[in-house]
Amino acid sequence: MYAGDANPFDLNGRARVSNERVDMGAYEYPVEPGSPDTIFVADYEGTSILLVPDSTALHPEQTYVGEATIHLDALFKLRLLAQVFPVSAAGGTWTVSLEPETIGPGIGIEIVISVRGEGVDVSKLAASTGEFVLVEVELDQIAIDEEPGPVSPYLIEDFSSGGFFALDWKRTGSHLWFVTSAQSRSGFYSAQAGRIGHNEQTSLSTTLECMEYSMSFWYRVSSEENWDSLEFFIDGQRKGRWSGELDWQQAVFPVEAGERTFTWTYSKDGRISLGQDTAWIDYIMFPARHTVSHTP
Repeated sequence: MYAGDANPFDLNGRARVSNERVDMGAYEYPVEPGSPDTIFVADYEGTSILLVPDSTALHPEQTYVGEATIHLDALFKLRLLAQVFPVSAAGGTWTVSLEPETIGPGIGIEIVISVRGEGVDVSKLAASTGEFVLVEVELDQIAIDEEPGPVSPYLIEDFSSGGFFALDWKRTGSHLWFVTSAQSRSGFYSAQAGRIGHNEQTSLSTTLECMEYSMSFWYRVSSEENWDSLEFFIDGQRKGRWSGELDWQQAVFPVEAGERTFTWTYSKDGRISLGQDTAWIDYIMFPARHTVSHTP
């Protein structure tokens, strides 16, 4: 317990009033200084960071620390920045650090977020919210462009034009891919595979002059699992295959420098149709500066 100034509120923020008398007893901290229990919570997009008293500090009852590990996908080189904001009357001076501060390109890169607060006045906690203080952590991703020109090296196709107008697309098959507003991952449109029959396939492809980075796209599939599938190819080499009932997911693949052809193919076997029997793609990020024209 903390035998400091009397506080007219309990830990839930309720006034200590009984029979018109106010309990002026000692105010109780949520935990004893140095306890492993959580007093504060910092949050980064749903990742909780538990903050506990720093037993090594000169004033552990006023100093709180904590850290959490997150994982990020970086399609190109990124510099990471973070800010921390106290949102309670408990106040304090808060700092946040990231390790490492520069990442990418890569998938699932481990980042450690460390948060520290000094001069925290816990006696104001219950009176203000009756709950643990929430400390928000914001993380910004800033591209580091080592060459002159745009910050991002990507061409983005999100089919926002309502058709295949942004890039030089080639469509083949008995029933062609088309742009639809019925499904989308970003904006209002996506590209959907044509309504093919058994033992048929339909393909969508484009050729680009690329840099050595990663590319990504979002896909959704509704088909007979293991038999009717969406496949993705780079220069004719299959990189991924998906079937069954799959909601929007992101795929990321490395790309070598040079002229590259990207192809999405939806194909069916000889019998049985399940689900909506199609696939969609959206928000494609190509590591390219321009399109390579093809001859129809």
